[in-house]
This record gives sequence, C-alpha cells and structure tokens, in this order.
Amino acid sequence: MDTFACDSVFFADVRGSMVDLVQAVGRALRTTPDSGKVATIVVPVLLAAGESGENLLTSKAYDGLAKVLLALRAHDEAAVERLALPQSETRPEREPRHSGELEEVRSAGGEERLLSFSSERDPAVIAAFVRTRVLEPEREEFRRGLEELTAYRKAFGDVKVPYAYRAPSGHRLGVWVADQRRYKAAAILDDKRIAELDALGMVWSAFDTAFTDNLVAVAGYAAELAPRDADGIVQPLVTIVTDNGGPFRSFRIEAFIATRPELRHIRTRVRTPGQNGSRERGFGSLKYEKLFLEEIPDALDLVRHAEDYRRDDNTVRPHEALAWNRPHDVHTGAADPLVPNFPEPENLPIA
Repeated sequence: MDTFACDSVFFADVRGSMVDLVQAVGRALRTTPDSGKVATIVVPVLLAAGESGENLLTSKAYDGLAKVLLALRAHDEAAVERLALPQSETRPEREPRHSGELEEVRSAGGEERLLSFSSERDPAVIAAFVRTRVLEPEREEFRRGLEELTAYRKAFGDVKVPYAYRAPSGHRLGVWVADQRRYKAAAILDDKRIAELDALGMVWSAFDTAFTDNLVAVAGYAAELAPRDADGIVQPLVTIVTDNGGPFRSFRIEAFIATRPELRHIRTRVRTPGQNGSRERGFGSLKYEKLFLEEIPDALDLVRHAEDYRRDDNTVRPHEALAWNRPHDVHTGAADPLVPNFPEPENLPIA
C-alpha cells in the first residue's frame, strides 16, 4: 500500500535493507497539505525469557526499534536527534478513556511524543538508548568507512572500490561504498556526507565510470593509429555505435567525442528498435556460427576467432540486406547497398 490515506505501519519483522525500511516508514508519513494526519509506526519488542523491558541499552530485543529510528532519521533528522536529549515525560492527568478510544500520547509540554512505550520508561534511559544505539553507531560507522576510503585512495590513487574489497583491517569497504551509492540514489544520504565523499572523488555510478574508462582506452588506441589526410588532419579511425539512451545523448559524451577527431559517434535512429535488433542478430551469428563451434582455451584465442568472423562477415559474405553486397564494399563506396552486384541474374538452387 502506498497511499496518502495510510497512517500506520506495523513492523512484524524489521529485517531488510535500510532503503526498504526508509521507504516503509515513508508510506506512513506521506501526507497532503492541511490533512492533520498523525502517523503511527508500531515496532514489537519481543523479550527473551527472564529479560526485563528496562534493558534498553543492552538487550538485542531493541535492535529492530533502533533500525526503525534510524530509518525515521532519514525523514526527520532533527526529531530523532531530539530524542537523545533527556526530557521530562510526566503525563498530565486525563479523563479515563472509553473502551476502544485511541490514546493521544503527549509530553508534559503538550506536544505529541515521537516515541512511546506500552509502559513508562525513564526519559534519561530513552535518551541514552537513542544516543548509543541509534546515533553514535551510525555516525561511527560512517566515520570508519570514510577513514578506510581515504586510506584506499592513498594506496591506489582513486576510490573505485570493488564490491568484494575488504580493507586490511577487515572492514568491508566495497559493501560500504555500495551502500552509500544506494542511500544517495534513494535520497536518504544527507548533503554533508555527500560533500565529504565528493571531496574524496566518490564514484557515484560504477557503470558510468567503467564506460568512461573504456572510452578513454579506445580513444588512446585510436589516437596512436589514426590516419591523417594530406593536410595532416587526423581522420576518424574508430566508429562508436550506440543506441539513443540518455547516457549516449549527454553533453559529456558529445564533448568527449568532439575533442577527439580519431573517434566518430553514431547513434541509432530514435524509435527504430530494428536497428538494435540487427546488432543483436549479428552477435547471435557470431556466437552460433563461430564461437560455439569449438572450445576456445583463452582470451587471446577468443580475440582471434572474433577477428576472423569480423573479416569474413565484412569482406567475404554477401548480405541480403545490402542487395547481396559486402559491408566493406558498401562502407568504402565501392558498392551501392540498393543495387545488386551480380554480373548477371542468377537463380540459386532450391535444394
């Protein structure tokens, strides 16, 4: 359920990622202007046999509550941090409630209480719980991750941390970095932390970075081998063909290509899935007609097989879509893709 009318969330189980918890809490908090809605978030605390409900600071039964408060902090940081300040929570006297009537829990000051228990708790203990089991561990974990990321940058020169990487201390830095990306994507990472990570050169999109790295490598290869015309002007050597996805229409990519004359960028036409389909069929032909026919022992042999197929496909095999011309002849202008290049009409045998 994800509607404005939803005014409560019951956490039967508080397992799951922090992003999931934040979104679940947000479902109760969603409101419309002047609605006056008061959201209720219920977190059961299941005590072990012989365990007292007063052990907020040590009992594992309160782990779920700590996680939900941390998720709530993503929506209202100031409200949760106010819980870490001891306050008097003495309730004013009130008239007995009728059966079935919801109790409106308020503090001595009259404002609605953010956190209430089924039985009274010492406000000082509640403040210590929020401080030691919600705020300080989370801050300490971020500080530790930041320190490990700084050390990684010093050792490797960047912060492109592989997901499986563990720091020498045992800290799962790769997982921590991935978590920061997810928190930012879900808009639950505060601006101060984003700024601290940006100062280290944080890579927010591993995919974009990998694409850029590969593009730079291709440009370096092309720059070394690109031909020049009679006036010494560099001619395109590598043509990069992409679809019309957002990353390939970005100013950054176009600016990169524009400063490298050895590269040419061609995008497929908008709303022409057939162009992408023809490329996918090409990869299928490569696999089933060449690569899957025999065992390929290593990457170098794979490159040789792919190059053999590329050469045959471009210079030997006639293509029906090119009026039975060869792609190399059409690309170099030696053949017209609309005019068959047969010396005379020929009827191929049916069987």
